[in-house]
Amino acid sequence: MKQPNSQRAIIIQASIPKYFRDLLNNLFELEKKTVGAIDAQQLQQEIEQQSKELNNHKQTLEKNKNTSKNKSKKRNKLANVQKNNLLDEIKNKQTKLNAKQQQLNSIEATKRIITKMKDCFYIKDDISGNEAHYYYKNPIKESYDDTRTDVNAHISGTETDNLVVVEVIQPIIRMKVNNQSIVVQKGIVIVASKDLNKEVNHEKND
Repeated sequence: MKQPNSQRAIIIQASIPKYFRDLLNNLFELEKKTVGAIDAQQLQQEIEQQSKELNNHKQTLEKNKNTSKNKSKKRNKLANVQKNNLLDEIKNKQTKLNAKQQQLNSIEATKRIITKMKDCFYIKDDISGNEAHYYYKNPIKESYDDTRTDVNAHISGTETDNLVVVEVIQPIIRMKVNNQSIVVQKGIVIVASKDLNKEVNHEKND
């Protein structure tokens, strides 16, 4: 008698290699410490802002070149000092801009490598011919309540309303077979009240 897909999935689940789980957990830690440690979107915004400032300085420098011809020697001497200061500022900003751009390029390159590695975790079941895909999920910033069964949560603070995941200690690992997704490792997370986080961020900004 042919077993239903759900039963076959349970059998596959029971035979998950431990090294798959270890590799996925290690890959998550790598992503967390590299890509996840830096806000790429914020870094991109900083690059754009510094690029604008750099262009403004260059435009000011060009404008000063065109107007310096009609100035007296004394005023030209002062203009040269200002020009040198502006040149130093341009060099410093260009150096910082290059460093941030290299950092962003490194993040994007790491992200591409990790994405390719995530696609390597497949096992084919010899009996059914079904292929199981194992992958991890990072639930950071997701909402949490006691109906969630894919994570074990530790609540930070005394507030228990509007909880969100603020830290992921262990990711959720899932297995997908025949469009069915099964949790094979529960995530371990720290959750806190969203309202409390807003207050903390507001204090930091102040």
